[in-house]
Amino acid sequence: MFLTFGAVNAYLAGAARLGAALARDGAAPRRLARGGRPGEVPRRSLAVLACGCVPVGAVAATGTADLDRLMRATSTCLAAVTLAGVLAALVLLPRRTPLWWAAVGSAAVIATVLAFSGPLLLIPLGLAAAAYCFQIFTRRRPARGRDVQEDHA
Repeated sequence: MFLTFGAVNAYLAGAARLGAALARDGAAPRRLARGGRPGEVPRRSLAVLACGCVPVGAVAATGTADLDRLMRATSTCLAAVTLAGVLAALVLLPRRTPLWWAAVGSAAVIATVLAFSGPLLLIPLGLAAAAYCFQIFTRRRPARGRDVQEDHA
């Protein structure tokens, strides 16, 4: 229980900071950007996470949803994010170096694992499509006043 609490706490803290950073950079709604600087608490981003975690936790606690399926869905999403990071490494690393070949091998292994996820692959694909639509929508929308002051130092 203690190990699980530590891992979940780290994931939630990281996800809240990620949400604030994405908002700061324009990849998420600007209102979530407050608390995205070092030493600040990303309260708005944490609130959004809570709004997503509470219903999922309630469904899991009541036994309405299969906990095994929820864990497989989460694992599929994490593997998809890991694959995206490894594919980014393939673009950024110098070609044909040992690190680049390690990234090639890692990408192959992760893609193989994802192939066994079956219909659960629709979840990260749906999230990616939603993120893409958000990006398109925010690029077309005229800029308005910002909630967060940007640091131009």
